[in-house]
Amino acid sequence: IDGGTTWTTLSSGTTNLLQSVCFTSTDVGYSVDYSGRIIKTTDAGTNWTFLSEGLIDLFTSVCFPEVSIGYAVGLSGMIIKTTDAGITWNRLPGGARDLESVYFTDTNTGYAVGGNGIILKTIDAGASWVSLPSGTTGSLISVYFTGYDTGYVVGYYLSAPSRYGIILKTTDGGASWVTLPSGHNKYLSSLYFINSNTGLIAGSDSVNNGLILKTTDGGSTWTSLPIGKTKGLASVFCTDVNIAYAVGDSGTILKTNDGGTNWTALSCGSINPLNSVYFFKDGTGFVAGFNGTILKTTDTGTNWTILATGTCNTLSSLCFTDSRTGYAVGVNGTILKTSNGGTSINEILPVKTVFKLYPNPACNKITIENTQNSGGETVISIFDIKGILLLQDKFNFKNLFNIDVSVLPEGIYLVKIQTTAEIEIKKLMIK
Repeated sequence: IDGGTTWTTLSSGTTNLLQSVCFTSTDVGYSVDYSGRIIKTTDAGTNWTFLSEGLIDLFTSVCFPEVSIGYAVGLSGMIIKTTDAGITWNRLPGGARDLESVYFTDTNTGYAVGGNGIILKTIDAGASWVSLPSGTTGSLISVYFTGYDTGYVVGYYLSAPSRYGIILKTTDGGASWVTLPSGHNKYLSSLYFINSNTGLIAGSDSVNNGLILKTTDGGSTWTSLPIGKTKGLASVFCTDVNIAYAVGDSGTILKTNDGGTNWTALSCGSINPLNSVYFFKDGTGFVAGFNGTILKTTDTGTNWTILATGTCNTLSSLCFTDSRTGYAVGVNGTILKTSNGGTSINEILPVKTVFKLYPNPACNKITIENTQNSGGETVISIFDIKGILLLQDKFNFKNLFNIDVSVLPEGIYLVKIQTTAEIEIKKLMIK
């Protein structure tokens, strides 16, 4: 309010990248983010409310516990699964909160974390998920388990004008979590453990300078490593106790050969923000980020090659099942796969959809159609964006379902469609 001499950080209520802002008066303004959310203020930015919850699928994390079995999570509690190495994907029951990270300790047991302190767990390969008590309402960004029962979650709690780093640990499979010391004014975005005691966390401080924390005692204490002046970091990956890589804003790639005592900035030829990094012990590595960027190195990061991805959509997460087979997920429901170590990335994999929902937006009535004519019992449930059940109906041996939604006020809703064989969750707008 003084012509730019000083600035105050405002809390927008979203952690997504804000793309544009426009004010119609001194007090009334609007902003949009890259997931399709629209927010509005009527008090000059002090408070913001959501006008839409986003209509664009955004996958934030991908994990393959086995060669053919993989999971991806994203906005509005979206969880999808493949059992055929990515050829087809099915939606699983999730929640209403945005999910940021997924990790499986074995084929059946997995965890997903996200906004408002949510931690979900499945013990039946994703067929059902239960919410675990995290003890925080902060944004949880990354989850990693070092064993069947021991795991860690990192994120941040926004308390304007600062962010406070969150580190949680469980030793009983998520039944209880303890808060570990992290220090203040930190945005913690990624963690990776080399063994049960030694792990790294990547993130940024309150002014978006990169930081890396290290523990050698199972998280009891964390040391800030000397990485020099660098931009905020989004992802960290270790190949052994000495070699690790971290990536972040402005094409930043850091490498250490001595367990984090010294870090070297690598030149990759890109200034696009990088969101994910994955390396093999032989020195072959990949990074992914904005504008569909995927880079590959075969010499531990000395030289990088830009791969042709066929998309301009931002990529959020990388996962490889072997040196040749890898996956990347991101904005607009993007799922990419390579089967030859990145030589070609030409398979954008669609999420399998069994049900059609129309009209959308709707006013008085919606129709849901089962395109596979599977029969049996179908349960249709409609939730608000907080996950509260509002309407539910059951149908037997029908493939066309009409639902009266005239009692619902304008807004965004989640429609869960469940049969004995399929579960899909769709977004519905009431106007």
